[in-house]
Amino acid sequence: GGADGTPAGAPSGAAKEKMRAAAAGVGGVLKSLASTFGLDVKRASVADLTRVHATDSERAAQAAQTPPVTDAGAQDHFAWRLSTLRLSIWLLGASFVVALISFITTLASYESAPGLRLWVMIFPELAKLLAAGYLVFEVVRALAGGIHRPGRANRQLRRGWAIGLVVPLAVLLLPWSSMIVSITPEEIARMGNPVEQLQMLLTVEITPLILLVMILLQALPALLSVFPGLFRAGLTMKTLVPTRGLGPVAAAAAGPFNALYLIVLLVIAQGIIGSWGLPFVALFLLGAPILTGWHCAALTKPMDAQRASAGVRRVRTASRILLAIGAIGFLVMLANTKLLGRPVFAVADSKDAQGNAVEPLVGLLDLLQLGVHLAGVMMVFTVVASDTLFRLSPLGDDDTPELAADAATLRQVKAALSPAPDVSDTFA
Repeated sequence: GGADGTPAGAPSGAAKEKMRAAAAGVGGVLKSLASTFGLDVKRASVADLTRVHATDSERAAQAAQTPPVTDAGAQDHFAWRLSTLRLSIWLLGASFVVALISFITTLASYESAPGLRLWVMIFPELAKLLAAGYLVFEVVRALAGGIHRPGRANRQLRRGWAIGLVVPLAVLLLPWSSMIVSITPEEIARMGNPVEQLQMLLTVEITPLILLVMILLQALPALLSVFPGLFRAGLTMKTLVPTRGLGPVAAAAAGPFNALYLIVLLVIAQGIIGSWGLPFVALFLLGAPILTGWHCAALTKPMDAQRASAGVRRVRTASRILLAIGAIGFLVMLANTKLLGRPVFAVADSKDAQGNAVEPLVGLLDLLQLGVHLAGVMMVFTVVASDTLFRLSPLGDDDTPELAADAATLRQVKAALSPAPDVSDTFA
């Protein structure tokens, strides 16, 4: 038996205590998620710290933590941070469940095909599923392990987001399109039936293209969460410390880089679908980050809280309108585009000339799952980027009341985000 009297092979008393603490922490997260959903949606969607306020219980908990957070603005910031992470769990959890069901369904309906290794198509989806599951795990750890220790939670969030970003992209480096084909051109040429030859040639040419579309869709949340998350974090920071300019500078820099990112993705999409509608849609999709990045430059100057809030609201409204028009136009374009005889996007299956059902490459459920996962990943990165900006921001001058107030807020946020090595790492 163990030194503490436990039977051999059984968990020790310390291990049991950690397991109980872990179970209690996860249970607390689930109760918190259910009871505060409406508040979390409101806070995360507004993301304006002149309009987000911590509750009395949140202020008391933050004042009692180590180091204590007693500044009202800093408390509001950490309340917004908490709500953003809680809402991201809803989104990431729902997306993960749908992806898991889809993956299990794919495995259950697997059928072999001559000349193809269809099992190859499973691995990119499996890689994304594992990365998404790990991100959910790390966000839950950050919440269950004590959200009022944000410095430690930030490390877990960075790790989860980085793996969620890198794994789907690293999968793209493998030669999936060549791995899926198991028949050589010489073997096709030796087929006696010309009809079979033609069918096999078409299958060999078409299947890698379908696989490419699938992999690109799976990598989109990782690709599209970076700069919008930085943009959102920078503007939210401006509403908390309106006399500081680092947040708007980061948001302004994110604009053109996001546009470059998008134009590469749109060029790839144009090469696949070849639509005359894409250039017009691109005007709105690219105009949103360029114009909003341009307008963020005006927010870098010191200003009062009301002016900063109004400026941030104008920038976000313009961005959302342009993106909404571009996204709707993009979906309409995809709904009217066929690739390899199949509609690229459709709400339901269509019929071909013979009355057979034709499944779209991207269905409504696929689109919803993609959008929900993208929103969840972006929220996590918004928190990661926000923490990074606050830690990089200098305290600056405090020779006026406004500058002194922002310096006091920054000082407490930076102190709370610093690692706390003396804290017991129950979830480490």
